[in-house]
Amino acid sequence: MEKLPLVIVLLAALLIPLMMGKFKINVFPSIVAEIIVGIILGKSVLNIIEIGDYLEIFSSFGVVFLVFLSGMEIDFSLFKKKEETSDEDTKAVNPLKIALTAYLTMLVLSFAVSYFFHFSGLFEDYWLLFIIFTSIALGIVIASLKERELLSQPFGQTILLIAVLGEITPLVLLTVYSSVFGSADSNLWMILLILGVAALLLRFKKVYTFFEEIDKVTTQLDIRLAFFIILTLVAVAEGTGAESVLGAFLAGIVMKLLKPRESTVEKLDSFGYGFFIPIYFIVTGVKLDLSSIFSDAKTLLLIPLFFISFFLTRILVIPILNRHFKRANAWAGTFLSATTLTLILPILEVAEQVGAVNDNEKGALILASVLTCVFFPLFYNKLYQKEPTENRPTRVSIIGTNSLTMAVANELLKKNYEVNLLTDDEQAYYTFNSEGRVQLVSSMVEHFPEHLTPTTTDVLIINYDDTDNESQMAWLAKERGIERVIVHFETNNIVEDTYSELSDYGIEIFSTFDAQASLLRTMVETPSIMKIIDDTETGLYEATVKNSRYAGIPIKQLPFVDAMTISNIRRGDQLLTPHGNTIIELDDHLIFTGQKEEITGIKQQLERKN
Repeated sequence: MEKLPLVIVLLAALLIPLMMGKFKINVFPSIVAEIIVGIILGKSVLNIIEIGDYLEIFSSFGVVFLVFLSGMEIDFSLFKKKEETSDEDTKAVNPLKIALTAYLTMLVLSFAVSYFFHFSGLFEDYWLLFIIFTSIALGIVIASLKERELLSQPFGQTILLIAVLGEITPLVLLTVYSSVFGSADSNLWMILLILGVAALLLRFKKVYTFFEEIDKVTTQLDIRLAFFIILTLVAVAEGTGAESVLGAFLAGIVMKLLKPRESTVEKLDSFGYGFFIPIYFIVTGVKLDLSSIFSDAKTLLLIPLFFISFFLTRILVIPILNRHFKRANAWAGTFLSATTLTLILPILEVAEQVGAVNDNEKGALILASVLTCVFFPLFYNKLYQKEPTENRPTRVSIIGTNSLTMAVANELLKKNYEVNLLTDDEQAYYTFNSEGRVQLVSSMVEHFPEHLTPTTTDVLIINYDDTDNESQMAWLAKERGIERVIVHFETNNIVEDTYSELSDYGIEIFSTFDAQASLLRTMVETPSIMKIIDDTETGLYEATVKNSRYAGIPIKQLPFVDAMTISNIRRGDQLLTPHGNTIIELDDHLIFTGQKEEITGIKQQLERKN
């Protein structure tokens, strides 16, 4: 029965996460367990699985999906130039510059170590080994950083950028390698043309904006488009003599630029990690022949040497990170960047096709990379210590000083916000600056404060005397990249078009007249809501989900769900009535009630950028 091995593999893929959850095995990623189970089921132990056409087909889809999802994990906004700031902590850390420097040292050491293997006669093809040593398991790095909520912190962004470079660079090098050392059908110029087109796609992202509007209508279109892009780019890559993994990786990048919904990403992850990718990893384990590997003295020597080399090629990253972060974290980040497996498997498949590696060498590299996934994340978790910048409070700048803004500032200060008040009115300055919190500036309209940037301000509140000037300052603040800009209007006589323009630009509007009218209407229609708002022990709150740790999971799985009751979720233009199985997405606005003493911690966890 040719289909029986497929059924056994699917059963194993089903039981692995169940058993890991049952026995709380979380010291290594599931892909390691899948390879180990494959080894047990394959020729090394039980020998009950024979690789047939079905398993080969699904395994091939698995590696394509693996690389496709890897491309979707890349956040290209990390490569944008950051605003300069006078803030010492932020100015001292430039994640992109640090990551480029660190990865450059990795490239140099990877080539040196690879050539040592060649020179010593331990491994013939040093170019292949060079590509392997430059690779990093981006998915494992993201999961590790996300677990500690570090993706928005300078340290986390630095390590993430190193990992991104460790995914893009090896794939490009692999394509060139297979073109030079592979079959005669390879067309290097055509491959370079494909890479050039890919670079243009990254540069001119406006070509993707049309899809965002269609995406709001149906997410099923996303799934169809994803499979179309995958199959098309894989076919184009293979047709030009490039490797299918390059086409899959470019497909992931294109799909990422289309900005699919969180639910679409979840579906694609389900297709990949729920079906195709586990088959690929289990089949990889099945193909390993441990008896042959362990019976060869040279191969046995290569396993620990490869394992040590994965770290040695990163050793110069430690002093680079140590200049900006704690010593323990420099070691922790280096260990995490030495984690590798996901790309090594497709790289070795290409190497096997061009005859650059034998079964024992391939097995030694796979086993060494499995060991990096087991031990290096453990070392990272053991060594990591919180950086001072991780405890930074939310920074609120308020333009305009009066009794209202002073009251708001005092309330925010009680809740550990960092508040900065600015005014160009000398009388207001001398009236309200008794505690030294107000900053007097020159004409706010003519000289909008230069230090108000995303690196100094998380939330900007504008409560100025002139409505037109308020709108101009709000637009200018948004253009500078400040995430939240709130404008206060005393009356509702502002031109309706201005309201719409401000809202469409992502500027939040607070009108005293509208707020008072809404509260009065609420007292008449739903007096119980007013009781919640005025309650001294409980309250009605809103939090925007910025922490990816809580995205993609149902409400009932929130660790603090017992301390809150979510009444509504505002998702884009939709207002949802949630239940326990409702999946939370990034940027959801949760409207909920809860005990006031617990709410601050809940909001901080949900709104922490990660």
